[in-house]
Formats: sequence, structure tokens, C-alpha cells
Amino acid sequence: MPGPFDGAEVLVYVNMAEPVSATLDIGTGSSGVHYEADEAGVVGNNIRIRHVAGSGNNVPTSVAVSGNDITVTLGTGGTGSVNATAQNVVDAVNAHPRAKQLVTASNLGDGTGTATTNASLTALTGGAAAGTADFQPVARQQGIELEDSMDSIDANSKGDRFSLTLPGRQSGSFTLPGLISFEDGTQARLRRAYQNREEILVQIILPASVTGEAADSVEEARCRLTGYTRSYPDSDVATFSAPVALQENWRQVV
Repeated sequence: MPGPFDGAEVLVYVNMAEPVSATLDIGTGSSGVHYEADEAGVVGNNIRIRHVAGSGNNVPTSVAVSGNDITVTLGTGGTGSVNATAQNVVDAVNAHPRAKQLVTASNLGDGTGTATTNASLTALTGGAAAGTADFQPVARQQGIELEDSMDSIDANSKGDRFSLTLPGRQSGSFTLPGLISFEDGTQARLRRAYQNREEILVQIILPASVTGEAADSVEEARCRLTGYTRSYPDSDVATFSAPVALQENWRQVV
């Protein structure tokens, strides 16, 4: 249903079911460190961590971050042997300005044991999008303009004088430039949906005065965010913009 609908009300729904955070354990018991991705969902599976022994005597425990890779250099004593405890690692990771944005570290035991080396970068696992869908409305706007397009398939033969095409796949996209949040935190939920490639649901309520029908009409479609623009504050008084791509044809609900 391409075209402008100035009198329409648009509702945006997101899946409120909680995603699962990726995790990694290095070591066991009092020597073990547990890592959990700060960003829940599949995005945490891209984080990798390793523990390497410091080279030399009296090397302090330190943390270095490159992209999504975290390297913890375990501190050594006067003889060059590792003496960093699990607690030392936890403290160093959680104090590092970049590392603490990726993961939160905690002790598997009491943290008094010598930290375990793990020289190879190892990825966190288990991060997953939310399970059973629980779509709830989080934002709205008045009016929408929809754009539909269709790919063309070249059907020319050698010697054809005119360009011949066949209809291909249909697609649709639109931008919601004036979304109004229902409550604080809406933008964070939409950002999570964008980063985790989760579908959102867009519903269009067309008043009878627009359609010419006897009653209001409601249509909806599964969509994905194709971009994300942060606005501040992330509160129920904020307006913001979101570009969207259709994942199916519009279907009539009412």
C-alpha cells in the first residue's frame, strides 16, 4: 500500500522478551574468572578473551583491548612466575575503560587462586536473541509515507532493440522521522533490536476518513531497522527517527 497517509497513526512494537547474554569461563574454582557480555544477545558472541602470562619479573596485571578482543596479561612475582589471582584479573578488567563496556568479570570461586592462563583468544558463547516473542508498543507517530519497489530481471535476447524486463522481487522501506516514546528507555530497546537484528512490528491505523471505508482499518507487517539514530534524552518526551525495511507484505488485522 504505497503512498502518503497523513491521517494515519503508526505504532511501533518491539519484542520485550529478554535476550540471553554470551558468557565465558576461564579457569575453575578459586582460580576461575567468569565473563558476561554487557550487551545481551548475539552481539556478545563476537567478544574474545585470553589470559597470557606476563614476561619478566614483577610484571603488573594489565588489560589491553583491540576491537572486541580483550587480552589480560597476568602479573608475575620476583621469580617471573605468574602470581596474579583471579580477583586481580576481575579488578583489572572491570576497571579498564574499554573492557568494562564489553564484559563484566566476576569470580567463579573466592578469587584467591592463581589466575589460569589461556593463551588463545576464546570467544564468548551462548548469546541469543529473545525466545518466545512478546511484542509490546513502545513508540508512535502521526502520518507515514511508504515506498514500494520491484527489482527488474533482464529478459533481453541478442539482437533485441528494446530493453525487455521481467518483474523480480518486491521490497518496501520507509522512515519514521517523528517517533514519540511511550516511556523512558524506548530508544535503548530499539537499539538492541537493531544490533541483534531482531524484527520489530509496525502497525498502521488508517481512519475511515482516510480510507473512505465504514470503519477504521489496521494493517501491520514485520520489519527490521536498517539504521539507528540516537537522540537525547532517552525519555518519554523525546522524538527520534528510525529507517525501516519491510520483511513481509502488509497484512490487514482489522
